[in-house]
Amino acid sequence: MSVNLYVGLISFAGVLLGGAITFWIQRFTLRSAERAEARRQEFTLAEARYSERVAVIDRFLGCAQAAERVAFDRHQAPADGADWRRRADAEMDRLYVAEKMVSILCSDELHDAAHKFINAISEAIWHELSNFDVNSYLAATRADFLSAARQELERLHTS
Repeated sequence: MSVNLYVGLISFAGVLLGGAITFWIQRFTLRSAERAEARRQEFTLAEARYSERVAVIDRFLGCAQAAERVAFDRHQAPADGADWRRRADAEMDRLYVAEKMVSILCSDELHDAAHKFINAISEAIWHELSNFDVNSYLAATRADFLSAARQELERLHTS
């Protein structure tokens, strides 16, 4: 009888040991899968934020280009009528809205550069008609904005 008792206890200990090993392996596997899923979600979120900022910067640049065209048109073929003023106001309004999105989604450094660029475009549009070189006037602030945008995107892409 004592042999049967030892065999039963050894068998029971084997079942307990096997169950414990199975439990720990499953727990380890589940934790590994959860960590991998968390990393995947972080990567997906980072890529979505990057894409979102690229779109905001692209929209801002498109609006800035349209506003620059208004300034070029005014100083190349002097325009100052009601139609031109409505066009200038509409393009600047679009640019201000695009700036707000830069402010919401991007860094303060990029927003500051965008704000300075907008102010320069506005000054170029409303500058007194004379021999005024719009491109030279906007070159520095445009370059500053593009540099800040490049730094913003590089910082996001490396993190």
